[in-house]
Amino acid sequence: MSRRTQAILFLVLVTAVWGTSFPITKCLTLQIDECFQQPAATSSLGFRAQAAVWMISLRFTVALVLFLVCFPKSIKRIGRQQIAVGAMIGIAFYAGLVLQVIGLAPVS
Repeated sequence: MSRRTQAILFLVLVTAVWGTSFPITKCLTLQIDECFQQPAATSSLGFRAQAAVWMISLRFTVALVLFLVCFPKSIKRIGRQQIAVGAMIGIAFYAGLVLQVIGLAPVS
């Protein structure tokens, strides 16, 4: 298989995973509401934010573990400046995802 074909297949795979994350997140949000017996009409912003933080933290942790398992040698080449810039980008991305999960919450 050519490198171009591999790149296209990986791009399609990443797009599929990213696209399915929206309905999965929506279903998880509904499951959390049901588990804690929180109807959408009475669910507070604080509860919704806590659920979002938990889900996104779990997602980021799984991604980190997979990265460390798949690319252990890459960690040794990372410098302090890359860590600082990556942390700033990660915090902004994390905040955006938390707001997205809050926005996907069902409304009454």
